[in-house]
Amino acid sequence: MIPYPGPHAVGIARVETTATDKKLGVLGCMFYPSPAQTATKSKWLIGPTGFYARGFGAYIGAPQFLSNTLLTWLLGAVTIDACVESQARDAAKMPVAVFSHGLGGNQTTYSDLCGTFASRGFLVLSIEHRDRSASVSAKSNYTEKIDYQKPPKDEEESRQFRSSQVEQRVSEVSEGFQLLRDLNDGKQVENLLGTSLPDLKGRIDLDNSVMIGHSFGGVTAISVLQQPNNPFIAGIVLDPWMFALSSREPVKVPVLSIQSETFHWRKNITAFREIWDKSTTPPNRPSNTFTVLYNTKHQDVSDLLSIAPSFLKNTIGLGKLDAKVVYDAYDKMCSGFLKKVLDGRSKLADEIVVGDVDAALVVKDEAAFEFLDTIMAPAKV
Repeated sequence: MIPYPGPHAVGIARVETTATDKKLGVLGCMFYPSPAQTATKSKWLIGPTGFYARGFGAYIGAPQFLSNTLLTWLLGAVTIDACVESQARDAAKMPVAVFSHGLGGNQTTYSDLCGTFASRGFLVLSIEHRDRSASVSAKSNYTEKIDYQKPPKDEEESRQFRSSQVEQRVSEVSEGFQLLRDLNDGKQVENLLGTSLPDLKGRIDLDNSVMIGHSFGGVTAISVLQQPNNPFIAGIVLDPWMFALSSREPVKVPVLSIQSETFHWRKNITAFREIWDKSTTPPNRPSNTFTVLYNTKHQDVSDLLSIAPSFLKNTIGLGKLDAKVVYDAYDKMCSGFLKKVLDGRSKLADEIVVGDVDAALVVKDEAAFEFLDTIMAPAKV
């Protein structure tokens, strides 16, 4: 895996809270700036041995024996540049980023991106959604398995199914944010996973929180930001898949939206643009940024780009750009956006130092919409 670019070492802590009749419970992991590297680097797949490898194999239709052997061995050997259960940086309060994964993802599928934000000074809560959109998930410390569920074949039934998943995801984000409030307040949090959590009392800057998501997580982020009185001051939306979202209400906080070159189709971008145009019309936020990253595919923002061997990249739908080039571009666009958002609100704005993304790699705003219009397929569900 590629080292994180920011000035801080990164810690990672796993957490699961109890589900009740009134609460869904939260499963996920926190990435956060840490004062120093420790000897223990985190595994990429942080559940029980083979659990996520088998789930990923089932999601992509791999033979079970392959998931139980080769995938479990290969993916189980991957480590990330984050240290297990290290202490959090205490020099300054940490702004918050809450991350929502796409279909088939889980809490560490985007560890490169989440770790990048943490290395820049953010506390990142990467939620593993238990709406059956993850390749696999679980409850009660992995004693209750939750498999991925395919939607109905009928389009309207499928839309209703996906919409109900978005509703659950929005609730999970809300509960995740409450978990951060409790940790900041110094409340005792029962972690069903049995692992220790860093001391975060008084260290979380909840007033400067950003909602981020990719694909199905992108539309989750939009839905969260549409909610009245949500706690987020900005959003980053990556390749949003709009199928499940019926609301066309504007988002009233600054938004950066980054697209891969090949993901969108006309129906999808039309639905997104309806919200985008409302969101960029005064009195809303005319300074929003819409970007297309050339020569990239939908999954390039995930960790797969750095993990998959070259001969498999085309097979699993990855682009041809080098992983370092892609992640560097995402870092510069996202961190540059967050620096502007936090300017005058947080001291962290002064600490974020990034250059401009190579102009040959991106096209922005109206020119980006026009570029997509020339290459999009006419229809897709």
